[in-house]
Order: sequence, then structure tokens, then C-alpha cells
Amino acid sequence: MSCRVVLTGRAALTPLGNAPTEIFERLCAGERAIAEVELAVPAGAAATAGRLIGARVANFQPADYLPRRTLRALDRPAALLSSAAKLALADAGLSSGDTANGGEIGVVVGSRYSSMSTIASFDRRVLDEGPRCASPMDFANTVLNAAAGQTAIQHGLRELNATIAAGASSGLRAIAYAVDLVRSGRAVALLAGGVEELSYESALALRGTDRLSESVAGATPFAANREGVAPAEGVGLLVVEELEHARARGARILAEFGGNASGFDPRAPGSEPSVDVLTRIAASAIAASGLEASAIDLVSTGGSGSPELDRAEARALAEVVDPAAAWIAVKAALGEGLGSASALQVLVAAECICDGRVPGISGLTTPEPGLLVPADSAQTRRVHPSQALVLSVGSDDLSCALVLSRWRPE
Repeated sequence: MSCRVVLTGRAALTPLGNAPTEIFERLCAGERAIAEVELAVPAGAAATAGRLIGARVANFQPADYLPRRTLRALDRPAALLSSAAKLALADAGLSSGDTANGGEIGVVVGSRYSSMSTIASFDRRVLDEGPRCASPMDFANTVLNAAAGQTAIQHGLRELNATIAAGASSGLRAIAYAVDLVRSGRAVALLAGGVEELSYESALALRGTDRLSESVAGATPFAANREGVAPAEGVGLLVVEELEHARARGARILAEFGGNASGFDPRAPGSEPSVDVLTRIAASAIAASGLEASAIDLVSTGGSGSPELDRAEARALAEVVDPAAAWIAVKAALGEGLGSASALQVLVAAECICDGRVPGISGLTTPEPGLLVPADSAQTRRVHPSQALVLSVGSDDLSCALVLSRWRPE
């Protein structure tokens, strides 16, 4: 059994705004949310350890979205995800506990670090004060799938519940997995995307695996002067639905999902990422969509400011897609949000397809010489793309690609 799979709803809570249309307009205006941030540090750590260039979701109040009586059980990742789930369901014309025309709704979430801050806090308290002082409320959030589980409880989502940890590609891998589940007939509607919290602990972990930027300008993807990534947080969620179920309930269809592919590059530490691996992943996703590479007219890149990853991605894209295809890089404005960022790459690509504009890469003035970055990538353009390739590349050697197409009713 193979079904057509469509996008019927979306939601986002990001450093640049808390609604997809707002975020898209601010991206088109060239705005950036990356700035100097200060994170709460645990006792005994140097205060300067919490200062870095990054991006946080500003003014997020869970009570604006969720019943106050339920908030005590939620840490920040769970609150972000549960809030976005409410918005995504509403955007798709569904509601909590809805059965989507006879089939339950489920959740597939990607996250690299998830509730790392909660886990670290719980462990520190146990070590410092003893097991009797550990909080049972915190214990429930010390597993990677806590945010997805809490979201399902909040909204009565009784279909499958899955959490995927695949580094920076986590959110995109979650969406691809959800698409495959719906396409195979194992589900009719799924919330899929990614969530990430920016905390002292996650920033410390990221510092150990990625080169961090020390300036806003240095976190500009594909720029000649880029120096590293800007850690960030947020959540992006999509409603992935079987076409006939969407039609039966009169849903608005935003785009259609094509093929996807993923892969692993087992490179030695410190070595350049394999362009060949990225090329095969991108080409496989396009082929799985039944398309020629020349049909791709928009690329939602995973460009993050990483000198090595951006270079490998740009070289791979030069091998696969038409040079005339437009590029976007949402991490230039939103930072390296890991699991959330790759989901937001899909969300913004969908906005481009629906709106007909492609936001410029914020802050990009001089691309690295030799990289075939489209000449007009710094400016917002009227493009009207119909086939988008979303590519996520991570320092953990896990990468993923997915094709998103303009919806054309038969």
C-alpha cells in the first residue's frame, strides 16, 4: 500500500517569532535573532560559561497555550512541544483528541539533546543531596522521549509515539519517518517535527562537537568569514496526513511530500565531511520522488556557519541540483537549533512554495570563494518554487534529505 502524503498544518515557536507567517515575513525582511545570550549556569560553574552567541525563544509563556493546572509536569522542551502541538492541530483544522476521520493522531519528534537540562539538574541534586531529595516530577522528564510523551498526554494523541535522535537532522528525520508511516498506511495523521532547548548543558555539549561562533557575523552560512555555529532553541511541527483523509474532512493542503533519504558518513574526527555521501543522499531523495534533479528549483539548506559542513554541503549541491535553483538557509536567522532547525527548514520551504518568495540568507555579503552559492542568495526573491529539496547536514555525521512539492489538485 502506498498513499499520497500531504502537509495540512504547521506551527513554530522560534527566536524570530511564534507564528509561521510572522517568522516568514521577518526572514524575508532580512532580520536575524542571533545575538549574545546569557544562560543560567549551575552552582560552581564560571559565570562566563553561560555567555555565548546564540538565539532563544523570547517571551515564551506556556500558560498562553496550555492549561495552568498541567504545567507543573512539563519542563521547557515539553512545554514548547505541547504548545506547538496545540497550534499545529488548530492550523490543520483538528483539535485535541480528534480522531482524524476514524484514525488516531500520533506524534513523531526529533531532538538532539531534548531534556538535557532537566536530566543534569536531577542528577546533580541526587549527587549533592542524596536520592531521597530527588524530585519525582523531574524524574518523568529524564528520558529523551519525555517531551513527545507529555505532548501526547496533553492533547489525547493516542496513535504511535516516537522520538528520533539523529543530531542536527533529528527533526527532518522525524518528518521523513512520519511521511513513510503514513505512506505505508500505518497512520493517517501524525504531528511531526523537532524541538530543542538552549541550556547551559546543551551549549556545553555542542561546544564539544561543533565550532561555535564568537560573533553574529561569524555564524553566517556559506560566508567567507564564517567561523562557527550559533546554538539556538525552538520547535517546528507539521501535520503530516494521508491525502484522502485530508480531502474527506475538507482540509487545506499546503504542500505534498515527496521522497526522502538519509545516510551516515563515518569520517575520522577532524576530517572534512564526505561530499560523495551528501551527494548520494540528496540524489536518492530526488529519485525517490520520481523527479529529475533539474526539477528542483528551491533548496532549503542546512547551512549553519560551520566552515567544514557548509563547504561540503555547497559542493554536494553543486553536483546534484541545477545552478539556477534558489537557496535558503534559515539558520542564518534562527541559529543552529539542531532538531528544531531541520524541521523549521521544511516549514519555511513550505511557506516559500505557498507564498512565492524565497528569503535571502541573512547577513551573507561575501560567500566563500569557490562555493557555487547562487549570486542572489542574500536578497529575498520572487521565485514561485514548485519542488524543494530540504537537506540537513550534521557534525555527528548523520544527514537527511526530503523533497516537498507544490500541491496541485488533480
